[in-house]
Amino acid sequence: TGIRVITTGRDTGIDIWPTIARSTFHVRWPAGDEGEVREYTLSGELVLQSETGRHGNLDLDVSMLSPGMYVVQALIEQKNIARRIVIQPN
Repeated sequence: TGIRVITTGRDTGIDIWPTIARSTFHVRWPAGDEGEVREYTLSGELVLQSETGRHGNLDLDVSMLSPGMYVVQALIEQKNIARRIVIQPN
């Protein structure tokens, strides 16, 4: 069925970068908030999930995933943001 990429709200305070990665991507959010980060294939299969904690940033190793396009979703407190990222071959 696929995933529709949306951002809820104008300024969530959540950043996901880079949009093109080989081994790691980063998520930053307001310190003190917590939630989880998920990564999906474009067909909607969950391939990575991580709790965020309250420290305000997370580095995710994606080197074990196949090259291609994915959707990263960050659900932090009541905020929800999703971004497309591309994983390139190492």
